[in-house]
Amino acid sequence: MKLRVSKQRISTTMLISMTDVIFLLLLFLLIASNFVSQTGLPIKLPGSSTAVRQSYQTLLITYYNDGRLYFMDKPIEIKELETVLQQKYQNPEQVVRIAVEKQVPVNTTVIDLNCRAAQKMCIINGFKVDGKVPNEAEQRDLRTIANILNAAVVDGGTINVVGHTDSTGSAAYNQKLSVERAQNVARLLREYGLKNTVKFGTITGKGLTQPMATNNTVEGRYQNRRVELFFDRVDFSKANVKFIN
Repeated sequence: MKLRVSKQRISTTMLISMTDVIFLLLLFLLIASNFVSQTGLPIKLPGSSTAVRQSYQTLLITYYNDGRLYFMDKPIEIKELETVLQQKYQNPEQVVRIAVEKQVPVNTTVIDLNCRAAQKMCIINGFKVDGKVPNEAEQRDLRTIANILNAAVVDGGTINVVGHTDSTGSAAYNQKLSVERAQNVARLLREYGLKNTVKFGTITGKGLTQPMATNNTVEGRYQNRRVELFFDRVDFSKANVKFIN
């Protein structure tokens, strides 16, 4: 018996994973994209040679020896200066120049307190209608005043403290309230570091009898609720300070 052997071609199929297919497609797209020319309008971007540097106006603050304050050659109150600067200061590159009159020493600190060096006195406001102590802002001023007096009061100098009220309430009530305000301000000065060598002369109250403004407006009544500090034998130049008011 003869065996017949037949040869058959067996076809083979290459199996390629889906990951390889995706990889090849991405590679093709990357290569093909290099041959695509972009069309559009030509744009000339500004270079350093053509760029224009924006200039800002120099802000000038001028302070004179007599207490006058000017912003851009126009008189201004110290309380308005911060708001105006916030409006005018536009960029960190902008220059703010401060000019001080020659007679003011370089090491002198200019302070915004309700004090009058010529009269040797300071005024403390910030009292509520029935309040016996000033608000926090005025208490911070008292801390500053205590430090100044420690350096400025000459040996043997004294401080006279006088309290005042507005016209709200009876005369008797306001008289008592004005004394309590004066006593509290004197106490706070000690608590804030006023030296024991600086003595208090008198601590009194005037009630509603000595208004410094009208009692017919809210602002006027606020100004009348005050404590006045009068200094005897004080030399503010020893403390290297100058008051704006």
